[in-house]
Amino acid sequence: MPNAHATDREPILQRSARRGPISMACLGLGLALAVSGCASSINTLSAPELAGLRIEGVDVRYGPNAIIWWRKGKVAYLREPGVEANVKRKVKMAEARADAFEQDEASAESKVLNSPEAKAFVRKKLSAMITSRLAANVLPLYQGTRPVRLEVTVYSFAIPSPFMRVVVGGAPTLSAVTVLKDAKTGAELARLDKMAAGTAFSGALGVALDQAGADLEDRVLRSYTQNVLRWLSTPSSGRPS
Repeated sequence: MPNAHATDREPILQRSARRGPISMACLGLGLALAVSGCASSINTLSAPELAGLRIEGVDVRYGPNAIIWWRKGKVAYLREPGVEANVKRKVKMAEARADAFEQDEASAESKVLNSPEAKAFVRKKLSAMITSRLAANVLPLYQGTRPVRLEVTVYSFAIPSPFMRVVVGGAPTLSAVTVLKDAKTGAELARLDKMAAGTAFSGALGVALDQAGADLEDRVLRSYTQNVLRWLSTPSSGRPS
């Protein structure tokens, strides 16, 4: 059964993405302010049962039409071997066709950044970041006898650029549903549906001062990891929280 929070959230994110980065920045700010209001968690396990868990691994997947708004991730794709050369090649081919629109290197770069290959690269990079943080900070705490796995479904990951933060503000956010499943049967034991938001200063002065701090993706992933730790350390109360 699809999660109600996730289902309601997706159309809003899709509409904002189509309207452009400023709309997404405003949405990111609004979502960050509303984090506490859209959270839900279910945990069917008692304290002794939680203590007996052995988390064997993490699986990261993406919801339908998941929104990844992360310029740094796309730029990393451009630095991959052969990708930058491919951009140059597209520009030269356009010049040979006398295609004025395609002659601009930025246009060719934009097409490469929005290609299926770039999308897959960015998703793989984000998946690795989520997995590594959970593996380093959560899995070592659960070395019991009952094998379980964490299944993370990402619906949005938004990192506002410095320009957007100066103009309209915004905070880094990660919208994901995290499920704890029995490794043998696949039964769902616990579910966390909560927006994670990292801190970020806005305005010209705030953005300038913020440069000395951790990267925004690190801040929001730290917030997400803390949410997971709190969720897994809270025994069943008999009702969703």
